[in-house]
Amino acid sequence: DWDLFALVGLAPLLYLIKKIGLADRAKFFYPSLTILSFALCLPFLVTNLSYQSSIDYATSLMKLDQAKSRSGMTMVRDYYRNQNEIVKADSINAEIVRLFPQATIMRQAFAMAKSGRLAEASRIADSLYRVDPFSKEAINLRGSLAIQAGQYKKAIEVFGLATELSSYDPAPRTSIAIAYQRMGQHFEMLASLRKAQELSPDFMKMLECFSLGFYQMKQYDSAYQYGVRIIELEPDNPNGYLAAGTASFHLRKARICERYLKRYLQMVPKSTDQMQAMKMYDQVVTYLSKQNGTP
Repeated sequence: DWDLFALVGLAPLLYLIKKIGLADRAKFFYPSLTILSFALCLPFLVTNLSYQSSIDYATSLMKLDQAKSRSGMTMVRDYYRNQNEIVKADSINAEIVRLFPQATIMRQAFAMAKSGRLAEASRIADSLYRVDPFSKEAINLRGSLAIQAGQYKKAIEVFGLATELSSYDPAPRTSIAIAYQRMGQHFEMLASLRKAQELSPDFMKMLECFSLGFYQMKQYDSAYQYGVRIIELEPDNPNGYLAAGTASFHLRKARICERYLKRYLQMVPKSTDQMQAMKMYDQVVTYLSKQNGTP
């Protein structure tokens, strides 16, 4: 019983970990101790369904080794985000940036990748991973760069490690789904998305992947439903209007298609998606004018 363990066994465990941590010859085992310590926190979350109890235990464990606690701080930050306590999450994130310059370097690597400098960004990501192989951010960076480089099998392998380190986080499972989607393996894509959906039913990146995947599979009704859900959650997200508009085009819902695509075209600059949407929109407008406004 984990409540009994918390009452009787947790304090001695903390004391033992602290003593081991203070021993010079134990420094080699720090990463293992950190993972073990945080693993012991997770049953409180699973059995008691209490984020706060897990946060309390994780915070107390982090104090034992402040210099190596970035992974733990990231875990607590993500717990707060999952609980929609954004102010607390942002506060911890600011502390991560202050204590650990790696976070700033990662943002710079993402910026390099976005500007097309993938080789430089990949070298930075590999260096950060070697420094801290248990860093979720470093792993996600490597996986994201692999997807951008078209190395989808590598991305699946990298994000698979992220799911082991963050079993409560839907993001890496969604990223795995995106890699499968890029390879055209839609069955595997849906399987990974369903696992992410169990963790967070309204995770936006997952919803966008669902809508695009179903559209590629020509399951336009499902693609339309997910597009509408995106709009409900984020009315300013153009991807929802694109998904609902293009899907309704194939469902022959002309008036609905016209409304959604018109809104999408108002929101986005010129792009490949915008050009495709414009062609659909022109066809729908022409059809409606010939029908005298009758869909």
